[in-house]
Amino acid sequence: MVDNVVSFPNWLQYNASPIDKLKEVLAYAERHPEDVKDLILIWKSEEGNRVCQVESSMTIPTFVYLLEQTKFDTLKKCEVIDN
Repeated sequence: MVDNVVSFPNWLQYNASPIDKLKEVLAYAERHPEDVKDLILIWKSEEGNRVCQVESSMTIPTFVYLLEQTKFDTLKKCEVIDN
């Protein structure tokens, strides 16, 4: 499951703008539409507030499940890198 956590290459560049990051996600979704469902976007606003947007059809249990699974997959990935 660790392979489910993916970093887009351009995001590793510190100076990538938010629009460049979104364009990269859009380009991926255009190439692999079957891979992009139950979309969740989370970002920090200029004021430091956490903002979350989801597809209108997504249920709260699905949203929470996806966040939890992503959290655990990320922690596993970090554990593999640290060891």
